[in-house]
Amino acid sequence: MNNVLEDSMDQHNLTNDQKEERSLHAISDLGSHHIVKKVERYKDAWVIHTDDSSSFNMGDYGREPKPGDVVTLYYVNGRWTMFRGMDLNGVPLYFKTDAEVETERQASIVKHKAEQRQRFIDSKDELDAHYDALPDVFKQRIDKFRTGNPDFRWEYEAYEMFTCTQAVLIAEALKDEQSIVAFPDLPWEKQLAAVPGLSDGHSGNTFGAAVLLARLYVTNQEFVVKMHGAMVPLVGCEEYGCTHDKEADR
Repeated sequence: MNNVLEDSMDQHNLTNDQKEERSLHAISDLGSHHIVKKVERYKDAWVIHTDDSSSFNMGDYGREPKPGDVVTLYYVNGRWTMFRGMDLNGVPLYFKTDAEVETERQASIVKHKAEQRQRFIDSKDELDAHYDALPDVFKQRIDKFRTGNPDFRWEYEAYEMFTCTQAVLIAEALKDEQSIVAFPDLPWEKQLAAVPGLSDGHSGNTFGAAVLLARLYVTNQEFVVKMHGAMVPLVGCEEYGCTHDKEADR
């Protein structure tokens, strides 16, 4: 099927840099080839369903796909990551160079941080009220992250505050370590009955962190402050502002 990637195919819509990098990917067979099984029109784009049960949006580049066509996908960091390019029957629809991918990534980061800042501004009064209602040991925990990362409030505080308020809710409802340890294994209906107000918006990470903090709150409150931040498994200690005694961790 590599013959659909011949350099002799029409590449008039690509820049010279795009042509060169696409050719390197084609030679290295870094694209994945899919036979179109079904095509649907959705708003201003084509939705492709392939013979290997894949489905994806191919946009509209002035070429209508049909069943039996071959679509080649190029990825940013290996198969199943973000698309960087696409061919239809060997003709490139688009291809992004490494420089273009990085420019888009940086723009996405800037946009995401601006959205985070705005969400913080919009929710600051609510976060402050939640902080004021926390037990002192949880306030100390939040203070640790605020001190460790000057940007913690707008970057991560909403995530940590949600986890902490849910931890207090669980601890106050279940009261003892044995009940808290058993809590995650209960069916949802029984969890909700045992802890009224338990949020259905948890990820696995926030739920696990909340249960752990609840357990520490009823057994050894000193470790509520010392325990790593709720999002540390995803972003790391330094990024989160999770200051702790590194020597003691060894």
